[in-house]
Amino acid sequence: MSIETLRNRIAQLEREKANLEKSLSRERESARKKQAEIAQISRSINKNTSLSMLSSKQRQIESKQKQLSGYEKKAADLQSKVAAKGSEILRKLSEVDRAENQAQRRKDQDEKKRQDQQLLHAEQVTRELERQSHIHN
Repeated sequence: MSIETLRNRIAQLEREKANLEKSLSRERESARKKQAEIAQISRSINKNTSLSMLSSKQRQIESKQKQLSGYEKKAADLQSKVAAKGSEILRKLSEVDRAENQAQRRKDQDEKKRQDQQLLHAEQVTRELERQSHIHN
């Protein structure tokens, strides 16, 4: 892959990671709100609460705990996806580094080859000038 293609892929991965992080943040916020609702219902239970009301509040708490569990499961899944994207970004950055190093080595080799050819040409011109000078003398 070309360096530019790799950089474009990295940018795409970073956007995907940012979107996953936003989703993760929303799930965590939903979980936090559910926890607050559960806490509120729990606080509303006191020793004067009737048995039917207590049963109703326990069902509400159980329902909200199931929802909370769903939010936490989704958040954990998103967290692992964010970590995977981070790892993939690091791999692509490593590929870019390798590609840049390889391109620099090729450029250095080409430059050395050009300089060697220039030096060889200069030596040939010098020898030819010396030969011509020798012939002329």
